[in-house]
Amino acid sequence: MALLPVFCIAQYYDYIPVGARSIGMGGTGIASARGGEAIYYNPALMGMDETVEFTLSGLRRYEAKDWPVGSYQGLTEGSHIMAHLASVVVPLSFQNNRICLGISHSHPIEPVIYASGWSGGIDVFSPTLAIRMNDRIRIGMAANIWTGGMKRELDNGSGSIYTAAENEHSGFNSTIGVLVTLLEYYQQHKVYLGASMKSGFDLKVDGKVPILYVGSISLYENRNIGMPIMTSIGLSWVFNNRTTFAVDYEYAFDRTQPNTSPPDEVFPVEYGYAEDSHNFRFGSEYLLQLQELVLPIRMGYRTFGTPFLNEDGSQVLGEALSIGLGVQINWAQLDIAYEKVEFAQRSSWMNNREIPESLPRAAVNYQINSFVVSATVNIEELW
Repeated sequence: MALLPVFCIAQYYDYIPVGARSIGMGGTGIASARGGEAIYYNPALMGMDETVEFTLSGLRRYEAKDWPVGSYQGLTEGSHIMAHLASVVVPLSFQNNRICLGISHSHPIEPVIYASGWSGGIDVFSPTLAIRMNDRIRIGMAANIWTGGMKRELDNGSGSIYTAAENEHSGFNSTIGVLVTLLEYYQQHKVYLGASMKSGFDLKVDGKVPILYVGSISLYENRNIGMPIMTSIGLSWVFNNRTTFAVDYEYAFDRTQPNTSPPDEVFPVEYGYAEDSHNFRFGSEYLLQLQELVLPIRMGYRTFGTPFLNEDGSQVLGEALSIGLGVQINWAQLDIAYEKVEFAQRSSWMNNREIPESLPRAAVNYQINSFVVSATVNIEELW
């Protein structure tokens, strides 16, 4: 009888920041995102937009994972390119309030590392509404339609590739947000406070390929995954209309069930574990003025909880450093960003199980390098 473990969603999925500007600023955006990026972070920020904008963003990731023991011992690497964000934002005037409509297609979740044979990811379509209540308060809401699929292809040892797992995803949740102008003086210095909440929901997983074999019986991964409730608060300070400092705090309340599969020599590390996480993000931007050109310069840093455990039972924490540059003219803006993510996982197992003496205690090291390019066109200025 052969039994292949089935792991929780947390093993394969990785929340990633959206948009080159936000990524360059350490993933901040709750009180500082603009345009299509605001739809993902805090839809109330769309109320800041004054003109029709179209944004298109692409991302390339390089992943590396160093397994110390087991059948996967050694360094595995992979890379891929994907469409990251496409959005349209349309401000309207209605009575005395300004209403902004928007829609975006983003790719905020994908496998932790493609080098494990996984490809694909999860996409989100988000129609959004933002309302400027007055000069200081803006509110917004986005309806998020989750879709997309993932596939795992492996080598059978003789050079032939076979599909080991494949599934489709579907789900729905919402994002609500508010933005408050706390301070404004001399029309050049402003302090904004933002808050948003993404509702928890059940992500439906529809398995297309049998991934669990018990004797001659094939089972499919058909189940619902409890996705986290995510609440965020952010603060941004715009100084002299050129320098922006931003800080975000995000609390993710996990709703998944941990994996309880026993340890074995093939997977000698903790998988499928998830718990509440506290994520911090810091970022800055300086707008360098060169005659008719504006060159944004950005830096950022973030920490985040991963779905893994250390040997002592503590949550594995990841860190990321980022930089970004941009070029802005009257009707268009081009932004690029680079982010380096690193974390290491110590061997451990659920329910206080001891690691067998035959399995060395070592770390699995992860490194992910991302390059993002975004282009934004101001339709009204263009025409």
